[in-house]
Amino acid sequence: MNMKILVHAILYTVLFFGILDFAATYTTAGKSIPVPAEISEKAKNMLNMPRPRRNVDILNPEQRKLFRGIFRKYALAIEKTAPEMKITEVEMNGVKAYWVTSPKARGDDAVIMYLHGGAYVTGNAKDQAGSVLPVLEDLGIKGLSVEYRLAPEHPFPAAVNDAMAVYLALLSQGYKPEQIAMVGESAGGGLSLATVLALRDVGKPLPGAVAVMSPWTDLTMSGDSQITQVEWDPILKLNRAVFWAKAYAGKTSRTHPLVSPLFNTYENFPPTLILVGTRELIASDAMRVSRKMREAGVDVTLDVWDGMWHVHPIHWVFGIPESIAAQKFIAKFLREMLLK
Repeated sequence: MNMKILVHAILYTVLFFGILDFAATYTTAGKSIPVPAEISEKAKNMLNMPRPRRNVDILNPEQRKLFRGIFRKYALAIEKTAPEMKITEVEMNGVKAYWVTSPKARGDDAVIMYLHGGAYVTGNAKDQAGSVLPVLEDLGIKGLSVEYRLAPEHPFPAAVNDAMAVYLALLSQGYKPEQIAMVGESAGGGLSLATVLALRDVGKPLPGAVAVMSPWTDLTMSGDSQITQVEWDPILKLNRAVFWAKAYAGKTSRTHPLVSPLFNTYENFPPTLILVGTRELIASDAMRVSRKMREAGVDVTLDVWDGMWHVHPIHWVFGIPESIAAQKFIAKFLREMLLK
């Protein structure tokens, strides 16, 4: 790994987590869990990076502003790795978005509509626009990263409304539904599911495929992994996630089927790929929603990565073999769905 990229990886992690400390193993109540022996050395290094110790108060304007700048370090790492990537700001039905292109883009055969992560309270479409750049390059297509509104200033349903508006704008520009893939990670993964469900409920044509990484589908945090992984997840903290979930839901119940798409129904839902790691606080979100999809007859693939952390595919930029492999798997799925 290039030393500058490694430094950016560490800075990005430090800023995202808050105040941190390093640990070779996860330890709690006198118990430790080793890093899996079978994963790559670079993956082991990521698992051994700092652990979160302090929450960020997103209700505090100054802390919120700092928190929302964290992904700039991630963007810098991508810019150094892929300087040829081009990002162009546009407005789609009143919503800001960014076209993402590379020299490998060959035309308009298909498009990825990308919804970034950040627990609905942070992250931004520009800095995270390159999260699935390897997929775009593999398929030779463009991506559109959506700047949906964030909580707590704009609670549910603002994000869903924005994502729907951008999707409908793509249709109005001449893209056919079967040419569009809805792709997202973490909160953006949950938002991807919620957006497609909302489109279905109002009778709009649905995208040809959905691919989500570590989707946050249950904002009530009621899954088994919220018990079994509460001490072992290297990125997410339960109390922080609950706080963010409440900020996003606002006055709406967190059991609302578009706030927590786990509690929705999945009849007539597009083919879906779900990726998740075993070291995730919200691993249960992916497992349970995939089961609901299967029961509803959806063509769904649940891809579980042993020893991987939250949204590990987006860390391709740091040269992690498992992250690069996951990007290739997403590309393979979308090629089969969109470029038949």
